[in-house]
Amino acid sequence: MSFWLQPKRYKRRILSVFLILSGAIYVIYSCVPDPPIHNCFQIVHSTDIGDEEKILDDVQQSAPQPTVDGRNIFFHETSCSKDGIVRLNARQACAIESAARANPEWNVYVLFAAPVGFRNRTAQPILEALLEYRNVHLRYVNLTTYANETPLEEWMESGEIFRSLYMNSHLSDVMRYLTLYKYGGTYLDLDVIVQQSFESLEPNYAGAESVRWVAAGVMNFEPKDHGHELAEMCVRDLLANFNGRDWGNNGPGVVTRVLQKYCHTRSTVHMTRERCRHFTVYPISAFYAIGYEDYKQFFEEQYLEQALVTLNHSIVVHVWNKFSKNHPVQVGSRVAYGVLAERHCPKVYRSCGLITKMISPNTIRYVRYALCAMILLLLFHLIRDRRPKEAYTIKEDPDFLESYDASKDLHQYSNVYFIESSAPFRRIITIKPRQACAIESAARANPQKKIIVLFASCNAITEPGQVRFRDLPTLVRFQNVYFRWLDLNRFAEGTPVEGVIRSDELYERSNGAEYLSEILRLVLLFKYGGIYLDLDVVTLKALDFINPNFVGAETERLVGTSVIGLNRNGIGELFAERCLNNFKYFNDQKNVRNGSFLLTYQVIQTCEKVTLQEVLADGCRGMLEVHGQSIFHPFDETNVGIMFDPSRLEEAKRRIAQAMTIHMLHRTSGKMQIVGKTTGYQLIAKTYCPSVYEEDSDTF
Repeated sequence: MSFWLQPKRYKRRILSVFLILSGAIYVIYSCVPDPPIHNCFQIVHSTDIGDEEKILDDVQQSAPQPTVDGRNIFFHETSCSKDGIVRLNARQACAIESAARANPEWNVYVLFAAPVGFRNRTAQPILEALLEYRNVHLRYVNLTTYANETPLEEWMESGEIFRSLYMNSHLSDVMRYLTLYKYGGTYLDLDVIVQQSFESLEPNYAGAESVRWVAAGVMNFEPKDHGHELAEMCVRDLLANFNGRDWGNNGPGVVTRVLQKYCHTRSTVHMTRERCRHFTVYPISAFYAIGYEDYKQFFEEQYLEQALVTLNHSIVVHVWNKFSKNHPVQVGSRVAYGVLAERHCPKVYRSCGLITKMISPNTIRYVRYALCAMILLLLFHLIRDRRPKEAYTIKEDPDFLESYDASKDLHQYSNVYFIESSAPFRRIITIKPRQACAIESAARANPQKKIIVLFASCNAITEPGQVRFRDLPTLVRFQNVYFRWLDLNRFAEGTPVEGVIRSDELYERSNGAEYLSEILRLVLLFKYGGIYLDLDVVTLKALDFINPNFVGAETERLVGTSVIGLNRNGIGELFAERCLNNFKYFNDQKNVRNGSFLLTYQVIQTCEKVTLQEVLADGCRGMLEVHGQSIFHPFDETNVGIMFDPSRLEEAKRRIAQAMTIHMLHRTSGKMQIVGKTTGYQLIAKTYCPSVYEEDSDTF
């Protein structure tokens, strides 16, 4: 008899036996040591694992992303991990805690070159102590993609780094320069102690190790201007001069060579901020007050007072782990390193005493068995009591939709906006998984921006069941996502399109919801400024631009309206106002693309050109930034099907390689499904809206 035709009591017995056997196999397997791995950096461990063994998020896709103001601190751990488990020793954790503690408003990223995750964090009290700091983020660096779109892309693909005689050290050298090139901020070695905040330091600096050498253990490059220029010079010097046989050539050698050229001097003494054009080379006392030849001063009691006096004014203390790693420090001992650790990384310092007293291998093993039993019991109850997932309604959250007009606290920011405009045309508003994916992707890619989802309606949305939004519980977990009601009776008051929104003709149109959305986005940007996105736009990268006024070509002739950025003042406000003033000339068009025609007309008028192609070729006098199709709209209605064709996955990847967003053109692709093998859309959904995709992969 088929399993599904068995009586319920027999089903439960069969499932119980199956789960018990699975648990026994897991316990036996977990006791067998993992075989040696030839190259751990190129292995991606399975993501189909339990919460207790979660792979770290990829730094390129996780939130929060490094900020554009450069208030980021980066550590790199490039050791090979054969079992895929996150491990940090006490000194490394102390470096991280001291940085996080001294700079509480900065994000501290610990980047692991090997794909690692957690198995039993309770077995590592040091990690537990470290993760109490909310600004500490452990992340994984995918070495196969991290150098994409950088000068090192082809070099990393060649595998040259893996042939180095000092692979771990040289990989750390490469990663520090590449990270500062990509994100900007401060890089620190994992054998330091941070004594002072970095807030008062002017950006762009490093420290002298001697009269001849600039060290690479503490470096800061701002994300733009002179800092980014220098970071690029370092990356290109590394590319030109990499030597896998020379330990120091690719670390301090890079920044020293670059600054010698940039500052026109070979001596660190003469590398002043004036001579080096806004770059500071701090004296030896700032970061390397005790040199590597005197490292024993950190670990012997006879040098305690002398060392503390020497380090008193240092911003960062470097302890030279390459030489000192075999000098252990006992908790409570009176040596300089112990005193500094107790002062600047107290949580890690205290946890080091606990780790040897409270947790034994047998305890870890028993805890593992208990967890297995609990998981099996939980799985059994989940299978027995599972119910179909229901749509989330307003009834469950009656204060969910506050009026945006009343949300004065949100008006001061340059936000990212979505508009759902179907309420005046439908009895029930439905937010589908692909629309939820668009919202999640924007929130993940822009953690420093507020993502505002506006429900446009003439009446407050309070009736139970008026909104069906099954992914609402998933999205409200993002702290930068807000849902608000847009009052159509008041929103456009005093604008040239007020009469259009109030007219009966609008609500009699077959495409009324889309047409209304075209109007509302212009009013929204005119009143508040910011960035507008359609609900079928997946965001791949942070929407940060030097010029906040931008649009993108959707075809060779037309500008798209699915991604628009306008500043609330100056040219942005003026451009939006002119669009609203000219809307009457496009109001009679039956095609919903009237918005594209209007926007294209206004771009050409503003830029004083004849065609869109001329604007793309010659620019817009610095007033607007008009991006090519590959940036926001890599597909059009004729070829968006590529994203749903498994046989054209590689072509889809090539098309989206340069994209910051992807307009999925729901009018065309809405009925296209993800079936069978991996497709381009499935790939971006898994990567950029993983929470929504995990919940709704069956309905995508």
